[in-house]
Parts: sequence; C-alpha cells; structure tokens
Amino acid sequence: MLFLSLYTPATKPSGPPSPEHMAKMGVLIERSMREDSLVYTGPLGKSGPGGAKVRLVSGTNGKLDPISIERVATRRTDVHFPKARAVSITQATELGTAYSPEEVKAIGDTCRRLGLRLHMDGARFANAVARLNCSPAELTWKVGVDILCLGASKNGALAAEAVVFFNRKQAVDFASRRKRGGHLVAKGRLFGAQFVGWLRDGHWLDLARSANSAADQLSAGLARLKGVRIVWPTEANEVFAILPRRLVDELRAAGSIFYEWNPDSLPDNESVGKDEVFLRFVTSFLTRPRDVSDFLEVAGATSVPEVGAVARDSAGS
Repeated sequence: MLFLSLYTPATKPSGPPSPEHMAKMGVLIERSMREDSLVYTGPLGKSGPGGAKVRLVSGTNGKLDPISIERVATRRTDVHFPKARAVSITQATELGTAYSPEEVKAIGDTCRRLGLRLHMDGARFANAVARLNCSPAELTWKVGVDILCLGASKNGALAAEAVVFFNRKQAVDFASRRKRGGHLVAKGRLFGAQFVGWLRDGHWLDLARSANSAADQLSAGLARLKGVRIVWPTEANEVFAILPRRLVDELRAAGSIFYEWNPDSLPDNESVGKDEVFLRFVTSFLTRPRDVSDFLEVAGATSVPEVGAVARDSAGS
C-alpha cells in the first residue's frame, strides 16, 4: 500500500476531495478545536454529518493545549450536553504555526487518558513536516494521532486528499460514509494517482520547503518595513501581518493579491488601528524568490535578499 512506507503501521488511505469535509467523516462525533479551524468555519459549520456537535477550545498561536482540551471535554458529562468523543487539530495551523512532536504527544496523551480519539487535519501537513525536519510518523501515530487527513491540494496536486487511519478497525464502513456524504468522486483513482509522483523521492517535501522558504523571505522582508507588524511566527507557508493602509493601497495598485483577514482572530495583545489593515499572505510551491523580491521592492524593502533554492515544477501527476 502506498502509504505504508511513510506512516508504518497498517494504514488505510482513501481519497476524498476536501480535508475539512473528510475531517468530519473520519471523526463522526464531537470534536474540540480552535475558532480558526476550517472544520468549524468551513462549509459544514458547527455540526457535521449525523448531527456531530463541534465545540471550540481556546489556545495560543492557533494551537490547542492539553489543559484547555480537558477543561472543555469534562465541563459537563450529563445527558443534557453533547458527549466529547474526539479532538481535531490542524497541522500546520490556520495561523501558519506548527505543532512540535512534543506538543502533539501531550495532546495525544490527554486524549488517551480521557478516552478521546485524535484527528489531525493535514491540509498543510507537508509544510509542517518540512519545517520541523522530522518524519511523518513522528508527527502522527507515534505521538497518538488516530486519523490523518493528508492534503496534497495545497502543495502541488489537484483535488488530491487522503484519509489515513492508523488503526484499520477505525476504518470500518468508512467507504460507505464517504459515499453517504457525497464524496465518492467518479474516476477518483485519477486524482489519487497523483500521490505516486507527489510522494516519490520526497517530492512533496521539496515542494513544501519551497513554499516555506518563500514565506520566510516574505516575513523577514515585511518585518523590516516601518509600521508593519508580523502577528504570529512564520512556521509554514502563511504570513499574517498588520500593514499601514497606505502601503496596502500601493501594493494593490501594483497588482498584488492578498486577503484581508478577520481581526477577531488576533491575540489579545494586538489590535488593528483605523489606518491599518490585517492581512494574510500565502506562498506556494510555485512562488519564486524573485516574486517575493519584486513584491518587497514595491513595498520598499529592496535590501531583502532572496532566500534558498526552490522547486518550481508541479507534483508529478
């Protein structure tokens, strides 16, 4: 099986079209997470197939912590309140940060003690593995993860996602649940075939390193600009920053494309002034050092050097 060499023990991959939908199908029960998680804010909102209730857990830098998980999971256990069954974390997080193996293990240990399953939304899993320079196993089953949604769509592939079960018994009836949820794609094997080239010779990690390197370059350049504040550490391929509105207008006039982000997700010690804008920048495997340099030149950071070599080809599919 394709994923055995990556994840060891017996795994059962399956190829759905979207990680946030399949997160709900892989764990058809209540789960606790950050407000920024796509499992909560995405198309299925605050309840999933079968009526699974989603509850939020606060955290720092987009990460859950064992204490908060236990507090929410054990707050009420009577019949008038949803019963906690699983926890979902996002790796890398929606704020561009990454859980270390030690952080995942601490959550995994808490889940085991409380009788909860641990699900990992890995839409940017490759970026986290590349950043942390560890093996996939050291971020998943070795530290207590039960189910991983492995995303390739944000790292060089087209609509290619896989749900990896580290215990085959938990995969019972999953194919039927995928069908029931409307995610059995016709000729889906053609999407799944991309994983062969994507994984071969570590290509998936080369692509992720390229995106991460571009984000590092962008983050360092923006941080040098007067009036710009980087909100969270840049640990994957996302950069969150607060910029003067004047600078934002100049960048857009020059053709730059980026998202304005919801300031409600800012940490308590940060706020957006009336003449400021909170932005999210995302780099990809196709982002070249020259692209970042051109952007920073428009922004006035002409002295920022290009960082690292990048892989510009798409996933072998």
